[in-house]
Formats: sequence, structure tokens, C-alpha cells
Amino acid sequence: AEVFNEAFKNYFVNIHFTPEQLVAKFKVDGVKLKLSVGAFDNNKLVGFIFHGTNEEATNLIAYNAGTGVIPEYRGQHLTEKMYTFIFPILKNAEVKKIVLEAITENEIAIRIYKALNFSIIRKVDCYKATAMLDEKENKHQVVQTEKLDEAELNTWWDFKPAWQNSLYAVNKQPERITNLVVKKGDAIQGYLILNVSGRVMQVAIHPKFRKQGIGTYLFKAAFEIKKELTLINIDDRDKAIADFLKRMGFEYTISQYEMELDL
Repeated sequence: AEVFNEAFKNYFVNIHFTPEQLVAKFKVDGVKLKLSVGAFDNNKLVGFIFHGTNEEATNLIAYNAGTGVIPEYRGQHLTEKMYTFIFPILKNAEVKKIVLEAITENEIAIRIYKALNFSIIRKVDCYKATAMLDEKENKHQVVQTEKLDEAELNTWWDFKPAWQNSLYAVNKQPERITNLVVKKGDAIQGYLILNVSGRVMQVAIHPKFRKQGIGTYLFKAAFEIKKELTLINIDDRDKAIADFLKRMGFEYTISQYEMELDL
């Protein structure tokens, strides 16, 4: 945890993990240390790449859950050297693809990843808010539910969620998740998945029930649980959600590039 925090000191966004928080992050991201790599100087960890996997036997994907080098060891091409070291290990484990995100302003990191043959797939945006602007009277009842029908809900998506918002990530932390739904009878019209940190991991409305205020009521219920909400890695092509979040009082924070490498 000390090395992780030192590597991200003075980063574009504030990143700091206690050991307990880092354990939780590794669990959610599915980190496998045998597929991760560290750079050491006399047994001192000075750089790292942590990889998680989706555990799908036929389409195994490695997710970069964190790459960092502590300041005094930068400029020594350690990221390139670590990836050169880990590529054959990932291939031997039958990993088919590596996925990562890089902040769009982080030109050095993007240049390194491109040199390693990663390609930019899409741009994703992040938002935060501490209050809602829309105070309309709630016409829909929002309730909590333990289980969602994943096979049905993923047909509502306009864009595929990023790794950290995926159903895989959701299912890795059931004790940290609250599922909010709007129902008519037994049918779910909209849902929102909220984790304990206040991050909205997914929100979607059935196509037949959009523009009826359901999303507004879901977020209102989420704000009653957490006073500050965040959304990360929302596909920037989804103009409908971007406009909605702006109306709700969310503030844009940063953008990232989602990048991939086929092995």
C-alpha cells in the first residue's frame, strides 16, 4: 500500500489506499498476483503492474488494476520492462487480451502503452455530485432487491460497461452493493447499482420506459443512501447519460482512454 500510494503521489486525481482498501480493490478487480509483476531494487518494491482476470475460460481477459513506479525510479523504462517480462506469463496462462485505462492528460503513459502496441478503444468520462438539482415529487417507488436478472438487464445497455462497472466486478462484492429498482408489478423498469463508496456502478432504464423520470428517482434514492455519488468510466458516446447527469447536477471530473492489447 505504501508503494502504491507513493507511485500515485501528485497524480492527476487523488489516489490513496489503506492496506484494507487495497485488499478490497484487489478483490473487486480480481487481481491475481501470479499474473502481476513487480520491479525490485535490492528487495525493495519500486514499480508494479497488477492484473485481474475475468475468469472466463474461453475468453480470458487481464485487467490492469494499477501500474506505477515510485518517483525516484522513473525514466528507467520500468513499465516497458515489466510488461516485456509479464507478456509471456500472461500468454502461457491463456490470457487473450489486456485491458487498461489511462487518463487522457497522461501523455507519457499513453505514449508508453502505444509503444507496447496497446490501442485506444474508446474515451470514458467520470462525474461526481453532492446534491441533485431536480427535486420533482417522486412518482415512482424505488425499492431494494438482492438479485437482478443479469441476462435481461444487459440487453438494456446502450454501451458496454467498463471493467470496474461490469457485472463481474459487481458480483465480486455482494456485501458492498445496493441494488435499487423501479418496478411495475413484478417487472423491473429501471435499476441502479450502488457500491458502499458511493459509486454508481450501473444505471439503466428499460427502453420502453425511458423519459418518464425513472432515472431521476433512482438517483434520488441513491443520494438518500450516500451524500456524494460518483460515476467512473462512462462511455463518452452516450450523450443521453451525459445530458442527464448534467441536469441532475453532476460535475464532470476527468476522462480516460480505454486501451486494449490482443495477445
